[in-house]
Amino acid sequence: MPSYYIHMDQGIAADLRNYSLCSGQFSNCAPIVMYNAHRHEGALYHLAGCKQLDQLKIGHINALITVVGPTVAYVLQGVEDIVFGPATGHVDPVTAIFQHANIPVHRGFNGRSSFSSITVCEANGRLDIQARLDTSTKLNTKMAIDALPADVAFIGEDRDQALAVWL
Repeated sequence: MPSYYIHMDQGIAADLRNYSLCSGQFSNCAPIVMYNAHRHEGALYHLAGCKQLDQLKIGHINALITVVGPTVAYVLQGVEDIVFGPATGHVDPVTAIFQHANIPVHRGFNGRSSFSSITVCEANGRLDIQARLDTSTKLNTKMAIDALPADVAFIGEDRDQALAVWL
């Protein structure tokens, strides 16, 4: 299964039956996961550490909500947030975005709330969030954005046009 890697302030959406989504280096950054259980589509957003959300980050999250139509969201934390307390100020504001859209939101997955790296996929027809990188077929989207298939959406670094086919 192809695996796509994203960096800070980037997001990616795809059918999780066909692709896995991953990112790493979460210290005071945060992984935000969205999942639509009916369409098997998911998104991963690498929210850069911040004291408050700016309009760019809010716009990215809202665009991914529009693309995926999540039936559930996971607002997770980087490892420094757990060790030193919430350094980023993302948990409550991002949770509020999902709640405003009437999307159930969780702050952990299978008892885990902090991640230093993450892989999001579907296993046995269910969402699977793993605290590791899938490096078997890692594609660095920062350098290979033009190589993304049409059924994988990317947002970030002024490349929002990649979402146009989905919106």
